[in-house]
Amino acid sequence: MTQYLVRQGYWSYINDTQKNRPGPKNVDYSTWEQATSRVMYCLATCVHDHMLSHIRDAKTPKEAWENLKKIFATNTTAHKLQLRQELNNIQQKDMSVSDYTAKIKSICDSLGSININIDEDEMVQVCLGGLAQRLNPLRTTILARESPLSFFNL
Repeated sequence: MTQYLVRQGYWSYINDTQKNRPGPKNVDYSTWEQATSRVMYCLATCVHDHMLSHIRDAKTPKEAWENLKKIFATNTTAHKLQLRQELNNIQQKDMSVSDYTAKIKSICDSLGSININIDEDEMVQVCLGGLAQRLNPLRTTILARESPLSFFNL
């Protein structure tokens, strides 16, 4: 959304610090009011209906934007915790090894999309920790290796 607002020339209204706002008697005031209304409309049309209440009472685009940032920061934290828990608790059970490793990779990619990077050693550790009991000999063989095995070579 940031790129869209910048491309439309609206970002200065999001960064408004009251310095750029013309006074009510200034000839540019009407133009400024129209532009802020367009920015507010843009924000309202870009969010889900259930989020409108968070920006409806905002007096300025900057205030609306700050409200959205708080909401998404909270959601990102909750999402991060949920993904971390999913990664830490994953078990192969009746999945094939390729489905199991694909699931781990998918969770790690989702974490990466919110700037939480999981290194290969941790991916291997997670994978080995959740392998089905029937694959204990494989787990033992991998752990006994002198050189570490990459996740993609599992």
